[in-house]
Amino acid sequence: MGGLGRGLAAILTGPTERIGTSLRDRFIDSALTSVAAGGPLRLCGYVHTIDEDSELTLRSPDLRSLQPTEAYQLFTKLGEIAHLDIGDHGFTIGGVPANATLPVGSQSHGLFFFGDNMLTPEQITRLANFCRVYAPVIHEHDRPAGENERVHLVLDQEGGDAHVEITVDGRVGFGSAPKAHEAVARAALTAISQDAKLVEVGEVRAGDGAAAFVVAAGEQGRLATGAAPIVDGPDSAAAVAALRAGRALIASANTA
Repeated sequence: MGGLGRGLAAILTGPTERIGTSLRDRFIDSALTSVAAGGPLRLCGYVHTIDEDSELTLRSPDLRSLQPTEAYQLFTKLGEIAHLDIGDHGFTIGGVPANATLPVGSQSHGLFFFGDNMLTPEQITRLANFCRVYAPVIHEHDRPAGENERVHLVLDQEGGDAHVEITVDGRVGFGSAPKAHEAVARAALTAISQDAKLVEVGEVRAGDGAAAFVVAAGEQGRLATGAAPIVDGPDSAAAVAALRAGRALIASANTA
């Protein structure tokens, strides 16, 4: 993974707060809100990197409250961690024990970090797992659908439930649920893996843009997330997101 790159200079000399306006920014803000939902954290943020350009979203502490030396120490530490292997890494900054989670996306890289003196090992594990699962929503929401993600789906509403049949590369999957996008996600997952189970399907909107995301579970509690922009409708986006989540589960099982 690359370091903080050219974006570090902008972080040090630019505005002290970033106002999220894009769909990707909305995903990042949503993720950090969830990370901090359990109580105030002394350290909470995310670094998004594309090529060598990085952008920092710092939820806490407020950049304006940091002394120059403290800001330099924080950015230096983040730069060091950004060069480490994908996974979870513990560190201490300003006397605060913290954790960094390095997920990876196909088009970009990310670094979640959070810390507080009151966090228990169980809470750290839970937060790190959340960061790992949510990361693809940030990384892949603007990735165009590939040829292997084009699907044919048939939707039928009967008895108050939605029933879906999906064909993917000659394989057929079926799904039923009260809501159409949930039935679509279930059908897409069964089309590529009988072991993949739907955990959550939803969408996030920002201005005129929106993206669907799917969280799926595999064997041994493995979790994976897929995301796709809503272009041809929420059902098609849910199908693509589910396929990406299912393929991520298959890939993780093959490398375990």
